[in-house]
Amino acid sequence: MAPPSILNAWKSLSRFPPFMRTLAFRYMVSSIAPYSGTIFPNVQHLDTHKCLVSIKERRILKNPFNSIHAVALTNLGELASGVMVMSALQENGLRGIVTKLDTEYHKKAKGVVTAEALSPPYDISGNPITPKALAAGAPPAGTDAGSTEAAPQASGPSSASSETPFPVKELLLPGESEKQVQFKTTIRDEAGDVVAITTARWIVRALPQGQSKN
Repeated sequence: MAPPSILNAWKSLSRFPPFMRTLAFRYMVSSIAPYSGTIFPNVQHLDTHKCLVSIKERRILKNPFNSIHAVALTNLGELASGVMVMSALQENGLRGIVTKLDTEYHKKAKGVVTAEALSPPYDISGNPITPKALAAGAPPAGTDAGSTEAAPQASGPSSASSETPFPVKELLLPGESEKQVQFKTTIRDEAGDVVAITTARWIVRALPQGQSKN
């Protein structure tokens, strides 16, 4: 049986006032991933290519330096990325799991911070994966096809992020059973300054035959 559609659940709550929608979706997320609920996330926007999630500074989330704890920020970044990616995968007959999680910390996190997860995904060298590169069956520009070593990853968000949905179903080319991809989430404070960037590496696979995407 396929997992319930995250995106359908989000859309079904659109008829409620924003605060009720936030609480209901937080409850759903917490029931699926209880640890993610410990940061009291507020999902503000969700579709298959963008997700916005915010948390606010609380005593329970603080570190000894009177700011939001690094692990809470990583939790936030992973949640925003995870909800977006799982929504996109479910809508395109794919499944995935996180195999690596990295967070770069740039500034103390105070007040309300918002995580923004965007498509497109990146290859394991940190290069944006574009529909054109996938259609050509070649690695993206800047990637050495004969190398198995990952190049240094970019430290900030890429301008490659698109305002149009990324064709996730094209991630797996004919003959491919799985692929490793990365998604970046940028966390900003109320002033718009970057406080952290989380990069989640996923293994993406096709759903077993006969298993519905919804």
